[in-house]
Amino acid sequence: MSDLRSPSMSHAAALDSVAHSYRRPPVVGMMLALSLCLNILALILPFVVMDAAGSDPLIYGLLGSVQMLLDSQMVVLAGLVVVFSVIFPFAKLATLAWLWWRGVTTERRHSVLMWVEKLGKWSLFDVFLVAIMIGLTNDQWLISSASLPGLTCFMGAVILGMLAGERLTMLAGHPSAPVKTTAPRSGLSLSLLMVIGALLAAVFVLPFIQIDDWRLSNRAYSLITLIPALWQNDSPLLAVCMGTFVIAVPLVLWLFVVFTVIACWNRQPPAVFMSLQEILKRWSMLSVFALSLGVFLAEGHRFLGTQPLSGVWALGICLSLIMIVQLFLKRYFSG
Repeated sequence: MSDLRSPSMSHAAALDSVAHSYRRPPVVGMMLALSLCLNILALILPFVVMDAAGSDPLIYGLLGSVQMLLDSQMVVLAGLVVVFSVIFPFAKLATLAWLWWRGVTTERRHSVLMWVEKLGKWSLFDVFLVAIMIGLTNDQWLISSASLPGLTCFMGAVILGMLAGERLTMLAGHPSAPVKTTAPRSGLSLSLLMVIGALLAAVFVLPFIQIDDWRLSNRAYSLITLIPALWQNDSPLLAVCMGTFVIAVPLVLWLFVVFTVIACWNRQPPAVFMSLQEILKRWSMLSVFALSLGVFLAEGHRFLGTQPLSGVWALGICLSLIMIVQLFLKRYFSG
């Protein structure tokens, strides 16, 4: 019993020590202030420009796009944009500012910070939605699109907010992992991880969407081909964001989990391994992209005719299996 109680007691003692010595880190305050400014600019500056042959270019801002979606009777998509891109970013910054000002000095505040950190990446839902649209219009004769400064400001605001949260998490410390009484089933874990690796490779290379519109060239796109399409369409930062958070970080996370299972075969991984995994999970945004893709396939036909391809099913199976493996590893690595 003493082994089971000591982690929470030691963490409580750590939080009590932090409470007595807490000094507001100025770097976090500056990141939050800059993130707020960029969020405000994102509401003012244009997000994306659409240029269709025979008509004047249409420039959409964040709030303007919501109104456009409502006018097009895409109520669900408009609601998601409002929640993820308008309400939540400011609510997240307000919560982080409160935690920065008061300090993460209690278990409750630590729990709030963990939830804010886990949910932070979902603010990029609208960014990936725009990325899909811009990628599909690359190198077309009758229609083109490109990202504008408002989208760049929004990406910067979200990333700065997430970095501020990570810094607060580092300063707050982490609860110690409980002592395991049963060895993890590493063989099964490794087998499932190999399947996930194969599915990730399929998700990256298999085409997930194809244009099905008489006005456009009916090209198919995978994640690997979407990124250069964004770069060629004058949206390099959007291409970097996609390549980093949708491809690179999920791949690094998978490799790190495989390494953890092999290096800690049938024994409890060090706390630093688990902390690094949690950080990578917060920055892995394949699930956010999946939501954006699902919404685009459901309602994007009002802009462009598209159809889903095999990559969509690979993505759905991969994310489902990842959720199962995460639950499995949590069960056997956390006691």
